[in-house]
Amino acid sequence: MYRHFHPGNLEDERRCIERWIRLADFLKTQDLREFLFLDSDMLLFEDVKLLLPQWRGYDAAGAPLFYSFCHFFRAGLVEEFAEWILDQYRNPKVMKQWASEFDAYISSGGQRGSIIQDMALADRFVQTKGVRMLDVTQPANGKMVDSGKWGGSYMQGRASTDRLCQRAVGETVRIWNSSGWLQLSAVHVQGNDKSHIPGLTGWAFPIVRSFWRPNFRRNLKFLIKYAWNGRLFRRYLKKNEEVDIK
Repeated sequence: MYRHFHPGNLEDERRCIERWIRLADFLKTQDLREFLFLDSDMLLFEDVKLLLPQWRGYDAAGAPLFYSFCHFFRAGLVEEFAEWILDQYRNPKVMKQWASEFDAYISSGGQRGSIIQDMALADRFVQTKGVRMLDVTQPANGKMVDSGKWGGSYMQGRASTDRLCQRAVGETVRIWNSSGWLQLSAVHVQGNDKSHIPGLTGWAFPIVRSFWRPNFRRNLKFLIKYAWNGRLFRRYLKKNEEVDIK
């Protein structure tokens, strides 16, 4: 029943939506009610259990919605989302509306209309169903979760973006904004910036081993790039920690 209303790769976008349906089945099978759901490129730098008391009272706490980082409090919420997704694709009126929105997006070069992917679906679901969402990318008690803005801010030499700081590998990550220092409980490292991860976390044998298969020669090049960018990023983080930002 899937219809593709996105300029990106069909299989990738469908897989992003499909994961919620598979997750809903898994939660039902395992009888899981409250849980934290993370993208594989979201790095944790604090025990999330310490944050839960101030997040309770909401249906979910996300960065900013369900994607990349979300703690689901309300039992059955993912199952509701998955069923809602399926209902939309079963509805001819909705398909016609989405096709119109996508046509407008393409014809206007992205200036009008909209695309449909899992993030857009999450936004529409939350608005339609009145889900009580806490946006954990907003500062609270001197802490926040990164939405991808800070994990992707590796722009050496630009004072406007050189704000991510960490004294030593694995330690607390901080940013500087107009209100002063803020601690990042989690950092989202997106896209090509994933090669900067060892600068934040250091190295582990499973990571190195993953580069040795299935294509050793090609992956060896990626490993060298990963090591080099990680080293540069470590220098960048240390430099920012040493600079007194005014």
